Amino acid sequence: MTAGGSVEELQGQLDWLNQQPHRHKVVIAGNHDMALDKQKAAELGETRFRGRSLRWGSVIYLEHSATTLKFPGGISLKVYGQPETRRNGSWAFQYDRDTDVFTNRIAEDVDILVTHSPPRFHLDEAGQGDGFLLRELWRVKPLLHVFGHMHNGYGQERLSHDLFERHYADICEGKAGLWALLRMLILLLQMLVTITDHELEQTVLVNAAAVGGPRDADRRPAQVVHL
Repeated sequence: MTAGGSVEELQGQLDWLNQQPHRHKVVIAGNHDMALDKQKAAELGETRFRGRSLRWGSVIYLEHSATTLKFPGGISLKVYGQPETRRNGSWAFQYDRDTDVFTNRIAEDVDILVTHSPPRFHLDEAGQGDGFLLRELWRVKPLLHVFGHMHNGYGQERLSHDLFERHYADICEGKAGLWALLRMLILLLQMLVTITDHELEQTVLVNAAAVGGPRDADRRPAQVVHL
């Protein structure tokens, strides 16, 4: 939510969000939001600011937690949020590179997943996303996954929960070679010639990074997703 992570900057962002007309506003922390990370806030001498003095208004803050959003017509969507990213420098909500912070953390009935980290090989930067998060996506299969952190990955794509995607990930990770590539080609041909009477299970992936380019000077438009 912020660049510098101070309480003042966080409050300014919350005040702006509360002025927006949207029915529901859900946020998570990012690696710059120091005041929301208990450990980092203590290091910076801002323990008294740990959420208690912030005026959240109608903004729903998720940190390893979920909320259910209600809409007209009896529609509801369950949203889960998790803030961590891999350690790089001395920022908030970080974990060591080989640590798994995602496996079995997300309930199977979650409709929308919000993380700061991207999944590996999808709208990240040269495979710098998290592989454990990708496997958790395969397990939970949410309708939508929103993330950011890696600014150059801005955009949208669809993750199909099928064998084709599994082979793709194995090849990218160096776990499989020519045989997996041949199987991908066979699967692709089958998909082209076979008429199915059901839709593939898919997750819409959105890297919503709002800035990019040299020194993050570029400002990106908001992205709208129809579910």
